[in-house]
Amino acid sequence: MIPKPPKRINDKELLSRFATRPWCQICGRPDSLHIHHLKIKGVHPRADVIENLMRLCYRCHDQYHSEAKWTLQQLIDFKTVDEQNHGDYYLELEP
Repeated sequence: MIPKPPKRINDKELLSRFATRPWCQICGRPDSLHIHHLKIKGVHPRADVIENLMRLCYRCHDQYHSEAKWTLQQLIDFKTVDEQNHGDYYLELEP
């Protein structure tokens, strides 16, 4: 069992900056953004670390949970492409 992190949010400001990037990492919508926990292997499912988080608009978040529209690997791929295409936006989030 993966140990639970000591705190869900270690740096609220960092998490806030990640959350306020102006687009969904799947469809690019600029509104109604939610933070989705990817639950990647080796990281606690609720860990608020950048590697485990993704910004999704309400529609994409709902489609993932209700319709299983994408696999976990597809979400990770979307996130990777977004971070490669918008690298400057993510530099300030590096520890």
